[in-house]
Amino acid sequence: MKILLYGDYSSLHKNLADGLRECGHLVSVASNINSLLGEKFEITFSSVHSGLVGEIEAKIVRPFLFAGGAEEYDVVQFINPLAISPRAPIVVRTIYNKLIARSAKSYLLCAGDDFYYIKYGVPSLKYSPLREAMRFDAGDPLIWMSRAAIKWNQELARRVDGLIPVAYDYAIGYRRAGVKNVHRVVPLPVNIDKIDPVSLAVVGNRKLRIFHGFNRYGFKGTRHIEKAFSYLNSKYSHDVECVITKPLPLNEYLRATSNFDVCVDQVLSYSYGMSAAFALARGQIVISGAEPESLKEMQLESSPVLNAEPDWSSVVKQIEALLDKRSEISELKFKSRQYAERVHSHVKVAETYARIWSN
Repeated sequence: MKILLYGDYSSLHKNLADGLRECGHLVSVASNINSLLGEKFEITFSSVHSGLVGEIEAKIVRPFLFAGGAEEYDVVQFINPLAISPRAPIVVRTIYNKLIARSAKSYLLCAGDDFYYIKYGVPSLKYSPLREAMRFDAGDPLIWMSRAAIKWNQELARRVDGLIPVAYDYAIGYRRAGVKNVHRVVPLPVNIDKIDPVSLAVVGNRKLRIFHGFNRYGFKGTRHIEKAFSYLNSKYSHDVECVITKPLPLNEYLRATSNFDVCVDQVLSYSYGMSAAFALARGQIVISGAEPESLKEMQLESSPVLNAEPDWSSVVKQIEALLDKRSEISELKFKSRQYAERVHSHVKVAETYARIWSN
């Protein structure tokens, strides 16, 4: 198949593209160059200009011109209803419709904020990142509640051939709203071949090394993790080393965190994200969202991910439990890597997407 993956979050589509190519498909990822990830894509809308001119060119002009002359595809998949141009729903509608018209099939991922998540998903969950994301993060989730954004999200959900959630948190909103053709959650893809496992050597008497990758302060619940790390570093100064890393391009981030044993990813979601999936692939113990509803949605009886709830004491309890079984840490790290190979392999995930698209 000839496939266009439109937009990208945290290298999700880029890793999926790697798997699809290994399965023999022709794939292009179209997106902006994300300075945080340091990624480049086959089709990029980046601008050499800075400021408002560069933003308009990268988010409106270049995507619009690309859509007008785009090739024909067997499948186009959008990572979000407002990918690349989140504050211009009318422009996005025109771009997406052009791409859908040039494709045999079209799909929409349920990944990240959108109208259905905010309106129907969040009220269905015991907790969510929405409130803290609105308070602390630069992005404004309420752009989804404008009349134009709502109308477009609803229209797109009806028009595409299917909706594919990447987490329970995002699936539930579309289902509660009665949207049809919402598939089961498909696990996040990670190119396992590009990620070397960390050392599985016994921790012994050295400190247990724990990190949290700073990215979206509100969304990930970093303020709760900060408090937990401060407490742990003080009470267990001879047993743990808790570090919050600064934002880095993806390759640098992976290098900078390669010597840690434990990744604390996020504490406000039912599910875990790409940072946690990368950590699992490296054989690190992960503390993140792993609520029973999330596991059931992925058709898993268990997961090595240790569930974290939106309270600093939840993180502390999980770390203290690990300290009580230091002799098992090497085995737990090994199980993380095995789980990633079984659940998140870019090839296995790509095969799942290909089956959905071919149905």
